Amino acid sequence: MPTTDTKYKQIISDVNLSGLKDKAIFMTGGTGFFGYWVLKLFALLHSDGFGINLALLSRDPDSFLNKNPEYRGASWLQWVKGDVTNYAFPDQKFDFFIHGAANTTPIVFEKPATVFEEIVFGTKHVLEHAIYSRARRVLIISSGAVYGEVSKEMQFIREDHNSAPETNNIENAYGEAKRASEMLAYCYAKEKNIEVVTARCFAFAGFGIGPHLVLNLFIQQALKENKISIKSSGLARRSFLHGRDLAIWLLKILADGKKGELYNVGSDDAYTITGLAELVRDIISPAKEVCVLGSSKQEQRINYIPSVEKAKSLGLDVWTSLRESVIEMKEH
Repeated sequence: MPTTDTKYKQIISDVNLSGLKDKAIFMTGGTGFFGYWVLKLFALLHSDGFGINLALLSRDPDSFLNKNPEYRGASWLQWVKGDVTNYAFPDQKFDFFIHGAANTTPIVFEKPATVFEEIVFGTKHVLEHAIYSRARRVLIISSGAVYGEVSKEMQFIREDHNSAPETNNIENAYGEAKRASEMLAYCYAKEKNIEVVTARCFAFAGFGIGPHLVLNLFIQQALKENKISIKSSGLARRSFLHGRDLAIWLLKILADGKKGELYNVGSDDAYTITGLAELVRDIISPAKEVCVLGSSKQEQRINYIPSVEKAKSLGLDVWTSLRESVIEMKEH
């Protein structure tokens, strides 16, 4: 992906985000990885005269602003302080909602009931806010985890693939909560006459991804350790979309995705975990050894690669290669 402002702006121009002009937008989940990149795109659109007004929900706006002072005092950005499950609705109208608040840290495995309830009840509260605000459309940021396990023979997961997480495995609490949230959103769409569109997000690259995620782990090992260790068999397949690209995908789906539709969001350029480790090694520390320590027994999500033909029909693409992402990430 070209990283210069000129080339990035050309991609944005080609994608055509004019459907967002002069819109008031309410967003949850705007202070994590997704929000970091979406805010950067909103700032760029503001500088190009889009006239967007964004309200961003956060438990602690000051903490975010201390880390990202460039947004302090931004005329196009306002803050709503509160928790996604019970914040007070601002008394103003919003055209669009982006609901992305969800906990993806390791607490998912430590407190699955809490995570499940926060995701579902948070979605309910945001949908009620959208109705109160007389919004036209809500973008639900969901996850590829809603598909659960797929067969080893399936190369790409399509949106119409009919599978689901096993409900008796608490490690699926996050994916099942996201699936329940999607269903709840489409129930509201039918009963309350509001448009809903869903982005099912897979795996990502770029500044801000969780330190516990495999790509970041390999980069840190390549930078700081004697070797790169793979705890699994290394045969599982993954792909990574850069946060810069992700932001464009999400805003395009918000503006122009077909109402009621599901869109996979991610790269379809697949790597095995071993291939990923070797790519990171070759870029950062070519002399280091890649060691495979585990086996395929009890390994989850052997294939986690989205089919993105529906997204590409909107003019979206994977503009940043994984190699470019790794080179950029090692500098941070």
